[in-house]
Amino acid sequence: MAQGLSGIGRTPGASQRIRRNWTKMIHDALDGLAGEGLDSNDDGTLSVNVGTGIQIVTDAVTSKDSEIDHDELANYDGDQHIDWTGATENFLTTGSITGGSAVIGAGANYLQVEADGTIEFNGTATVWDDLRIAGSSIRIGPSFPPSFEQYKDDGGGSVGVYLNYFEDVIEAQEQNVFFVAQMPHKWKLASTIYPHVHWTPNAAGGAGEEVRWGLEYTWVDYGETGGNTTIINASAHGPSENLISGRHYITPFASIAGTGHTLSSMLVCRLYRNSSHADDDFTGKAGFLEFDFHYEIDTIGSRQEYVK
Repeated sequence: MAQGLSGIGRTPGASQRIRRNWTKMIHDALDGLAGEGLDSNDDGTLSVNVGTGIQIVTDAVTSKDSEIDHDELANYDGDQHIDWTGATENFLTTGSITGGSAVIGAGANYLQVEADGTIEFNGTATVWDDLRIAGSSIRIGPSFPPSFEQYKDDGGGSVGVYLNYFEDVIEAQEQNVFFVAQMPHKWKLASTIYPHVHWTPNAAGGAGEEVRWGLEYTWVDYGETGGNTTIINASAHGPSENLISGRHYITPFASIAGTGHTLSSMLVCRLYRNSSHADDDFTGKAGFLEFDFHYEIDTIGSRQEYVK
């Protein structure tokens, strides 16, 4: 008997079916088969080892008649489960997996498929994306707009492509653009966001020269009244090098806390070049490519239209 069970448990690629009909008497007798792939446990379960790290476990020792298909995982009763903890092979199926909810990961870091099908990322399983404001989607204010100039052409006199260029001017003439952005439904509520500007110089810079940018904003929630604006500035660019004409640079601002903010909240913003400040020592023009907020994602969208 023990030899037969051992052979069945280790036949690769075969439909390995073990039919069990046991009572308490048989359960006690199975203790002697622990080394042959079949093991009776002290907690009232029966284990059948069918491969390295793979264990089929039944959760009851009542008198019953059940059939397990080891290859197709068919004909399982509701009080049976599979322990795949130490498996060295992947779990493969050509069918579907049905259940109440599923968790993939470990500890506080996991992806969860909730009972209603909602997918949620937790811990380090969260992902990031840009909330983008393209340079072509901004609005020009009533005064001191940047100049709209050619960035590149085809080298043979084509019309070319154009950007808004911020010039090195005095404080009273610093140039501005304006935009509004809505936080996406997939944003992890109350998490920190990270603003940054993409830009390019129209000329080479001297050693250590930088452009200083300013962001003025107010963050207003759905159903709330907007408050006073906040102004933040940044000048360090990456890659960290002497500016090269036409090269794409990023200048990151300090992070903005999302505490207390809600789904569909809006950021109303003004971007300007703070060229009058001592930290802005680049005398050329800065072409505006795009403004972004890096934000953290914990769901694909919201569970309801206006509720996360």
